[in-house]
Amino acid sequence: MAIIPDGRQGYVLVPNAEQITGPEFWQRVGVGMDQFVFRAPSIGKPMCIGGRGDRDRFGGFRRIVDAAPYRGHRLRFTAWVATGRAQQVNFWLAAGTRWPEKRRQFEVRRTDFYELLNGGNTNNLPFAGNHGWTPVLLETGPIHKDADHVSYGFNLAGSGDVWVYEPKLEIVTDQSEDMRPSELVVIVGSEGTP
Repeated sequence: MAIIPDGRQGYVLVPNAEQITGPEFWQRVGVGMDQFVFRAPSIGKPMCIGGRGDRDRFGGFRRIVDAAPYRGHRLRFTAWVATGRAQQVNFWLAAGTRWPEKRRQFEVRRTDFYELLNGGNTNNLPFAGNHGWTPVLLETGPIHKDADHVSYGFNLAGSGDVWVYEPKLEIVTDQSEDMRPSELVVIVGSEGTP
């Protein structure tokens, strides 16, 4: 499920269909969302998710933007992240084409035309437990010419707390020559001060 603006200064719960939300709104997403508390205060303040669910439940924040301005460029998603007793925190940066049917996420099958074209997630890279402010960077690209959207964000799987500060999506201008196309690069730095 996903929570999106309803156009009247409110929000509505809808089936997840990878709706383009634009660069200003952090969409709340998840499975078992009633087991999570979301806070997305004004710009300049950390966002947070607190959970008391099982590991097969998750709550997250994401943005989905039109891919047109990013096609042909490498993209970078950065943020400062802190956690408290977090079972697992996952991040993603991905470009692709939308799912063909607006059904439950886990029942949808992607065809060759509806697919992930760039990027991925950190589901297999453990980021759990207690962390002070830690820089996280995901990078991918160049964004495929057929991509119609870019999705990026983070989620908390299970219980604990995660805070995210200064999340940013940007076009990479300092790319390395040895980078393979479409490779997802993930860098988690040392704890520090944002």
